[in-house]
Amino acid sequence: MTMEENNRIFLNRRIASKGEELAKVEADLDEVMTGDVELKLSRKAERLLKEIQELYGKLSELDKNSSNPDTRHLNLEKSFQKIDFSKSREIAESLKKQYETEGGAILLFLQKSKKQLGKYCIEEFIDVIISNQIETCPRRTINFESNTYKSNKYGFINAISGYLGIEISSCLEDDENRLFSIINEIHEKIVSSLSLGDTIFFEIKSINRLEDKEEFIDWFIKIFWQPLINKNKSLFNQKRNRLIFALIAESPFPINSSNFCQEVTLNHDKMIEIPLLDWTVEDISNWLISHHKLFPRFANIQDCDEIHKEAKNIHEESEGTPESVCSKLQEYFYGKN
Repeated sequence: MTMEENNRIFLNRRIASKGEELAKVEADLDEVMTGDVELKLSRKAERLLKEIQELYGKLSELDKNSSNPDTRHLNLEKSFQKIDFSKSREIAESLKKQYETEGGAILLFLQKSKKQLGKYCIEEFIDVIISNQIETCPRRTINFESNTYKSNKYGFINAISGYLGIEISSCLEDDENRLFSIINEIHEKIVSSLSLGDTIFFEIKSINRLEDKEEFIDWFIKIFWQPLINKNKSLFNQKRNRLIFALIAESPFPINSSNFCQEVTLNHDKMIEIPLLDWTVEDISNWLISHHKLFPRFANIQDCDEIHKEAKNIHEESEGTPESVCSKLQEYFYGKN
């Protein structure tokens, strides 16, 4: 076993140990009766959380400097979500602040996800939302690009039922009463699976492939989403947990504006659109300043003007389209230029 592997095992064990210690302190805080003891435990919890964050930082630095090609590739993938999703980051930060005092449900909408690399945007959004959590965020994906599900509401219900372990014995197209019964069962399963402080994420991808796009959106919001959150608002607040659904279209997806929120709030019965914009020269330049050492050809650059010149070339060749920018950066990364 290499020194690098030993270090990674050691750091992961330290993180797990500190996590267990923090959980015990938090449990003691729930039972505390006096102010002095509470203050002492709170300070200990803050110290432990800081130590855990520092250990994660060391682990990240170890991965960044790894000679393993797979690790280097993962570092590049992870770094792409930092190029420019500032608008979505602002929305995530706003929602995160609301999470500090209450739990809630969020319905996100992204379009032109393929060309604009919505997959990285979603990763950044989730990272911001759960940045104060030690655990990862459970993720469940339904992709209509696959032939596994019918490209309509019945396919969606069958897919999400499968994730939740709900058996469907009859054809839902022929029995609307059974459909509503299954939807209620899905709601109950989702809510019962949310523990104190949890974040659970469902992403519904390639909705542009649905047979009746706008009809599906209306149905999803009115029949599936609104009953789910309206019946359980108080429960979200009690447990301070978070439920996130994201509807993702790979291509442009015209939609009725009345289905969107006018402001960013939790427990809203409409969608929050996450904008996916082209990247500017400044966006690319700022990212390269932070991540240029990932690329052998940029590793020894010391001058911001040189970085800016490279960013300008990348922008001109890609026209700022995220998919094209990342394709160009991958060429540099693998030394194809």
